Amino acid sequence: MSTFKRFEISPLTSPGPISKLPLEIITEIFMHSLPSPQSWDNYFNSALSGRSAPLVLTWTCSQWRSLAMASPALWSTFYVYLSHGYSKKVYSQAQLLDISREWLGRAADRELSIGVCAEGSSERLKHLWSIIEENCSRIASLWVTFFSPAQGVAIHAEGLSFPRLQSLGILLDCSDDEDTTLILPSDQALTTFATCPLLERLALSGVPHTSLQLPYEQITWLSVDYLYFEEFIECLDAMPNLRKCYLTGAAFGRDAPPEVTHRNLQLLDINSYDDAADYDADDHTTFALELLTLPSLETLKLRFDYGFKGMPGLFQSFVERSSPPLRVLWLSSAYLKQESDYIHFKSHADFEAICPVRSIRIEKPHTKLLPRLFQRHCYPVLEEIELVDCDISYLWEITMHVVDGICDGLGWGREGPYKSVRVFFNKPFYGVEIVPWIGRATELYDKIQQIRSAGTEIYIGTDEVSMIQGEKSQRPKAV
Repeated sequence: MSTFKRFEISPLTSPGPISKLPLEIITEIFMHSLPSPQSWDNYFNSALSGRSAPLVLTWTCSQWRSLAMASPALWSTFYVYLSHGYSKKVYSQAQLLDISREWLGRAADRELSIGVCAEGSSERLKHLWSIIEENCSRIASLWVTFFSPAQGVAIHAEGLSFPRLQSLGILLDCSDDEDTTLILPSDQALTTFATCPLLERLALSGVPHTSLQLPYEQITWLSVDYLYFEEFIECLDAMPNLRKCYLTGAAFGRDAPPEVTHRNLQLLDINSYDDAADYDADDHTTFALELLTLPSLETLKLRFDYGFKGMPGLFQSFVERSSPPLRVLWLSSAYLKQESDYIHFKSHADFEAICPVRSIRIEKPHTKLLPRLFQRHCYPVLEEIELVDCDISYLWEITMHVVDGICDGLGWGREGPYKSVRVFFNKPFYGVEIVPWIGRATELYDKIQQIRSAGTEIYIGTDEVSMIQGEKSQRPKAV
């Protein structure tokens, strides 16, 4: 008898209000409760814990259980995390396979999104791998995390075909051995995913692309973490149709990385996540701006350390060399340990109008950069400005700099006013001193009305509340 037979129930005789909604709407509501792939890093979000959807929905009440069972989309996502502490007394290997097959069977004929993570011996991962082999024709998204190069070799399989696979993540988590990566000779590269006619999105962590046989010419989206920078450069060179690239972190080998020109890359995001603070972001940005020529680049996000003062010159050389149609520039800082470190951010304002940037986002801006940021001769075609994670200690200074800067630029040149200016502070407004600024309240109100009359959308506040009366709360743009 299946492990899941205990979930079978008789038809409901008096359905509750939620069950009266169309099944499509109920399914959509339930779908929002599923763990996202970004949370696939612990046992509690796995299919075996019962603490996350959809299993937790089946245990809430009989009505929800019936509705969940009737929604194949809920069961099309399957993530298994076997930690070192996982006990065979919970599920035997046979029971684990039984649960997996029952779960995926409930997805009917839908495409599958599967994640597999098994700490410990290679046999544990290889045992779970049979589930992937059985369902390879239905898998649209697959993420595999292993904890040693030996586990990576264990997933090698000849003759598999993934006709629906669109997104693939191969992640090596060797936190106990920071020098370990899965490096295989080209004649021993894993051929498991060689046949993936629809594959477009690829995430690699600790696994150079040379260790995998993939249709790299199809890749349009790439996320890279924990590789040597020269391996990252080689990735770009091997993927001529790449459009978006995210570099979280890289180590640096002995060989000098080669220069490369990529003619199709439109978005480059360097050190985009919080855990990138563990790396030397200056080096990432330096190598990228020195070695890459990107004539099609439209969006560039750079994350660099507060002590790096050569950024403007490197950026200017990069733009002059690439001549990209750059429209969006995002600048963010490393963690600031003390207030005096902010002074180095005045270099942000040194990005002169050497390219037609229309949107700028700056994280942790210092008040000294703001006056020049709003000088229209520096950024003549700038349309959107977003300042994120502003220090609440400088609430009024930043607010007045922004408002004065916008007003000073009204009517300047042919380009007209900004389309939008959004300022987000890092903490609520509780306890902020207002007495010194009461005298400028009327002036501030009049200028905000003048800005709005000119057609500029202005928002100043947090992502929960606005400090401008009558303004609804907003949120920063997604990364």
